[in-house]
Amino acid sequence: MIYGCITQSGQSSGPLNRSSKVQIFLHPPKGVIMKDTTIKDAIWFVREAHKGQKYSTGDYVNKHILPVYKTVLGLVGPERRDVLLAALLHDVVEDTEYGFVDISRRYSFGITEAVIALTKMDNETYMEYINRCSKVDIAAIVKFADLLRNMESIPISSWDEKKRKGMMKRYLNAMAVIGPRVSEIL
Repeated sequence: MIYGCITQSGQSSGPLNRSSKVQIFLHPPKGVIMKDTTIKDAIWFVREAHKGQKYSTGDYVNKHILPVYKTVLGLVGPERRDVLLAALLHDVVEDTEYGFVDISRRYSFGITEAVIALTKMDNETYMEYINRCSKVDIAAIVKFADLLRNMESIPISSWDEKKRKGMMKRYLNAMAVIGPRVSEIL
């Protein structure tokens, strides 16, 4: 079922949001050159988008987004700018007022596709979301790094023991899906 289409020019066939109860497909027009955005530009955009957000141990961008980016950089190297940009943008739609169309207007089709895959929709379970992430190569790599960062932060979280164990189990179950997929990709 097609809910909406975003082309590389940012045109949308319908409203795209994370409460959708249908699938999202992207259709890039043939022959369109991908948008050129630098890592520096993306870091600026992400800082603006997440302004004021806090992570359990401090500023959201410095304590979560940039560590995920650095892990991805270690996995794929500096030449995979598409994956690095997706790492920087992975929480923008889920955690800020920006939507998929905003991302598609600034970034290429592949990056937008990855951000859509990396955004948990309101109508899906966590494992449905993880399975959807695993089907998009860029998203799988970024989600792998995101899960590593999330697991790293559990011991220093303010959660009680039961919540910490539950979240660790959730992330380990996700890694059982994402880890082998990333191994195939890399």
